[in-house]
Amino acid sequence: MNRKAWRKFFRNKVSILALAVFLLIVGCCIFVPMLGFSDYYTLDVPNHHAPFTLEHPFGTDHLGRDLLSRMMIGGRYTLGLSFLATVLAIFFGVFFGILAGYKGGKTDSLIIRISEILTSIPYLLFVIIVEVFLGFGKGYFFLAVAIASLPSVTRTIRNAVLKIRYSEYIEASITMGRSDAYILTHHVLRSILPVILLQITSTYASSIMACTILGYLDFGMAYPVPEWGRIVAEYYSKIYTHMSWCILPCVFIAASVLSVHLIGNGIRDVQDIREETE
Repeated sequence: MNRKAWRKFFRNKVSILALAVFLLIVGCCIFVPMLGFSDYYTLDVPNHHAPFTLEHPFGTDHLGRDLLSRMMIGGRYTLGLSFLATVLAIFFGVFFGILAGYKGGKTDSLIIRISEILTSIPYLLFVIIVEVFLGFGKGYFFLAVAIASLPSVTRTIRNAVLKIRYSEYIEASITMGRSDAYILTHHVLRSILPVILLQITSTYASSIMACTILGYLDFGMAYPVPEWGRIVAEYYSKIYTHMSWCILPCVFIAASVLSVHLIGNGIRDVQDIREETE
């Protein structure tokens, strides 16, 4: 990626602000629980419904549990499991997408057919199968999220590779006797790097939403481990009496997803600049 493209990205105030917000959320989820607030599972019923104080910045719930700790620990699980799902989807999606686009022929047809089969399978069926075989409430549902995201990533990367497959510089490398490994690492990967980065942000945002929804539907971590989706589901019945309990996790969810999408928009501008200069 050229310097002009990156300079434009860092001049994009919206994308930089989004990056700062997302890093702030991640940093809070990692470090705030270490500051000595009450843990997320300790019951302190006499101190239930406590207001916002220095000891409990977000107050306590109906069981006396510290809401700040629950939100931050919930973010660790939601953002962390979404990240694992994204890593798996991107790794295998890039591998199979490059393989399909570069090799073509029967290899391309086979990979595309498998992607279509995976796309046709209901999403929740993946979750149920994974949970049945690996155990409920242990967090393995992120594998189902990764599998569901894989076809989209594979097709996008394949299309990006097809655009450059017969470029002059790749044909020249083949004529010079360069190995496939050299061509893929020195030419193909460098050329499609903006597409990969864009796929990382879009897949991560989708994974956050998927993990949140699964947590809301009680497919997430086993109780009492909180997730943002589980927190919303648990406090939904209190929305008219303690609205902030539902609003807080929704704010973190929305801010995380929106910031990742805005970072992706900045990367899309980088890709547009790159295409204009080529």
